[in-house]
Amino acid sequence: MKITDIRFVRVTGRLDVRTGIEEARPLLPADTDRAFAARPHVPPAQCLPDPDGIRRIRATFVFVDTDEGISGTSTQIGLEQARTIRKRLCPWLIGRDPLTIEENWDFMFRLFGGRNLLPASAIDCALWDIRGKMEGAPVYELLGGPKQEHIVPYAGMVGTCVEPDEARQRALQAKQAGFVGQKWYPPCSAGHGPGGMETNLALVRLLRETVGDGIDLMFDAHQGWTADYAVEMARQMRPFRPRWLEEPVMADDLEGYRAVREAAGFPIAGSEAHSNRWQALAMLAAGVVDVYQPDEGGTGGITEIMRIAQMVADHGRQMAVHCGYLPTMHVVAALPRTLCPYYEYLVNWNEYGQWFYRNRCVPDGGRMPLPPGPGLGLELDESRVDTREPLRLDAD
Repeated sequence: MKITDIRFVRVTGRLDVRTGIEEARPLLPADTDRAFAARPHVPPAQCLPDPDGIRRIRATFVFVDTDEGISGTSTQIGLEQARTIRKRLCPWLIGRDPLTIEENWDFMFRLFGGRNLLPASAIDCALWDIRGKMEGAPVYELLGGPKQEHIVPYAGMVGTCVEPDEARQRALQAKQAGFVGQKWYPPCSAGHGPGGMETNLALVRLLRETVGDGIDLMFDAHQGWTADYAVEMARQMRPFRPRWLEEPVMADDLEGYRAVREAAGFPIAGSEAHSNRWQALAMLAAGVVDVYQPDEGGTGGITEIMRIAQMVADHGRQMAVHCGYLPTMHVVAALPRTLCPYYEYLVNWNEYGQWFYRNRCVPDGGRMPLPPGPGLGLELDESRVDTREPLRLDAD
């Protein structure tokens, strides 16, 4: 079997539900700066209607074609990813055997120098999709699963308003929907002034009072705190029993992580910002996290994330894959729940991200079904596609 082409398809549709809405933003590392922290919130373009008043959704999918008529795909990608695949990967991948996944991955990883791996991740997932279709099996079976009868989602509340009344209402809705865990985003950093820490703690306190003791609460600082700020926040959060505090400091600040973990008395998680297994190994070997959180796209697709999962198990830690769609679901399904207890379901964004999928995986009473197959199981729902056209990048 040989790769004969790598092509891109652009689809558009209309959103008829309120999803993919950004009412608030997570912290950024630069929010330690007062001027940056004071900037107004501007929702991204995809959250807003077009000039004609219709809110449209657009997505680009990559397809890896083979000489045996099997094509593999992955979740939607950005235009810059598509350009990079066209310019840097296509000249070297066309003609290769798509089933030599490890060899292809090693080449792509080295070509990109172990950084900025989103384009390589998309291709890696598409190659797993080809293999699954060829063998007539979902990807999680190829990875040694299923180890879980169903996936346990937690409610990722990124983009959700954190004003007290709204936060209370959304937390109750998530609890009533059956989510056994919720992850929230404290809104303040050092750049928000001396009252910011109390604003964060008021949110933590409100959420614990709202959902009670039976719901796991996670909090994500999104690398937005200094080590000193994070240490003090962790100390004051302790009475509210967080399931974990995520990315309290910059991703490679291992000593900062160590200080926060020693102060917290509850689990610390990180880091979705890492790009490769050596960064993961350094963090795990340093013993500064309890829950490691690779990103399926940024870390490098299914092949690399399964390597990282083994390292996490070897170090006696847990893994919580950063948000993603079908590839992430297959990885979670293939791992034991003792190692990977949760799937991050973004309440504002998962329906948006799966909008064009024929087989959408959604929570029901705190459970999600295993992802479809064969392969990744990604088929487009033509009833939701208004336009479809090739994305031509050769002239770029």
